Amino acid sequence: MTQSYEIQDTPTLQKILITTTGISKTELDLIDLPQNIILNSTLTPKTKLLITYKAIFTEKYIQALHWNIPIVSSDYLYDLTSNYKKYELKIFQGATFSTSGVHEDIFANFFIALGAKYEPNCNIFIDFLICDNSDSEKYNFCQKYDIPIIKTCDVFRNNYTVFLKKLKYDAKKLNPKAMFFEKTFYLDQTLPKPLFNRLRRVIIENEGTRISTKNDEVDFIITMNYDQYAEQQSKLIHHQYIFDCKDSCSLLYPEFYQVNMPSSRRIVENGIAVVDKTLPNYKELVNKLKSLDFTVKCNLDTRVTHYISRTIDKALLKVFSKTIDFSSIGCRGKRLEETLPFKVVTPEWIDQCLITLKHVKENKFLVGRLGLSLKRRSDAITEEKEMVFQFTSIPSYFKDEAIKKFVKHKIKFVDSEKFENCTHLLAGSINSSEKLFSSIVSGCWILRPDFIQDFENQPNFEFERYEWTSQPGMSSKDTKIAEAIRKWRERLQNGGNKPFHKWNVKIYCAEDKKENYTNLIVNGGGSMDESCEYTHVFVDKGYKQLVPEKNAKNSNYIFSYIFK
Repeated sequence: MTQSYEIQDTPTLQKILITTTGISKTELDLIDLPQNIILNSTLTPKTKLLITYKAIFTEKYIQALHWNIPIVSSDYLYDLTSNYKKYELKIFQGATFSTSGVHEDIFANFFIALGAKYEPNCNIFIDFLICDNSDSEKYNFCQKYDIPIIKTCDVFRNNYTVFLKKLKYDAKKLNPKAMFFEKTFYLDQTLPKPLFNRLRRVIIENEGTRISTKNDEVDFIITMNYDQYAEQQSKLIHHQYIFDCKDSCSLLYPEFYQVNMPSSRRIVENGIAVVDKTLPNYKELVNKLKSLDFTVKCNLDTRVTHYISRTIDKALLKVFSKTIDFSSIGCRGKRLEETLPFKVVTPEWIDQCLITLKHVKENKFLVGRLGLSLKRRSDAITEEKEMVFQFTSIPSYFKDEAIKKFVKHKIKFVDSEKFENCTHLLAGSINSSEKLFSSIVSGCWILRPDFIQDFENQPNFEFERYEWTSQPGMSSKDTKIAEAIRKWRERLQNGGNKPFHKWNVKIYCAEDKKENYTNLIVNGGGSMDESCEYTHVFVDKGYKQLVPEKNAKNSNYIFSYIFK
């Protein structure tokens, strides 16, 4: 039987709706879109992709996050035949932020893991500030310049509206006749030809210099091969800067367009997690897991690698076992929780991964070992219950009152000019004494004098209420010291290392200062070494003799490290 054939219509390509935010008209005019890709100015639930050049929290950007619409780099516009996932951006990729009064690493690391860059100094170029203290200088600065201020309680939530920021940045110059005069640009010749030609034209028309060979005189490098130019990252700038300057007829601040390359290393490789929905902070845990590169699912199956919970509910797991072929993984004769093809870990494991920004071993956080972990934690707390108080800069009246209370409640105290491994230091003021700095690097409670009148050795006494923190009117020096107090106290209480952990220090200073430096370094977890086996060598500013080590640093570095 002869087969019959008929000519059919060529199947039409599926239409893909895309929209953009932050992309200039000049660039959009360069793009030749295929017929099936429709550029729409309005973002709708049917939009397939949002195109931008970095994380800019416009209303479109925020809405795309709420609707789970993929956000893709504008580089994709020049490679539309590729899979868009190659150009997909992390939520905060390209954004910069700073912090004030926030001493727990987890808050900053959450955004770093999602592609943001931390800036220690607050300036008009940051995208947001993490801060709870409305009296801080950084807080007031950001209010003045309309920079979003994020409270720590909002960090792990999906409330992206708090990051909303105006798109148009302030210009350095309006309508300049020679916009790029005395500015030298290097254009990577591997840029798409239409883009390369238009950039070169705009630069030359505005009296900028375009060179074809990199040298030290280059002000800006424009490329799409960012990894190749990692060593010149400070000069990397997104090409959107050129087009925005042209379209706005203004010389804009280039700092807004600097390329910040997030690490391409995944924190957790191939992680698939399910979170116990009965946990009170379920949504925040999901967001933390996503920042760690996890895929988060609703239901357990054999592909899942981690189940986040505080208990192993055997009745619940038996339900899951109906969908898991335990016999195929050789589980006969074992307890049910031992046969699971995934690890059941507590939420603290997620936090530890974020604090260190690496895949922490799960052993200490396995729910099956929770009883042992709690016992060890309880033993540690029991050991820490014995308090030892010291004093610094305390008026004699307050000291006498404190000693009376300590004697009454049989609490240990030491009245010494040197730090004596106390757990609590009563400080009449913020100062730069060896005793106060040794207390900071030892993670001690450093308390204000008003603590004395309220303390009666009550159970669960709120020491934090009396802890020295930065106050309005403090000098910048005292503010740094005050902010370091809580940072190191919390870090060490949470199991972190002392600031000078593994330091082996050699120092050049006058003999009468050597003891103070030694006490500080040793109390901070380091050691002193006069031989050549040192890891750090410092020179006190008062030391005038020749120092043979070329890598010697000013002793101020020690204090800067405490404050950072």
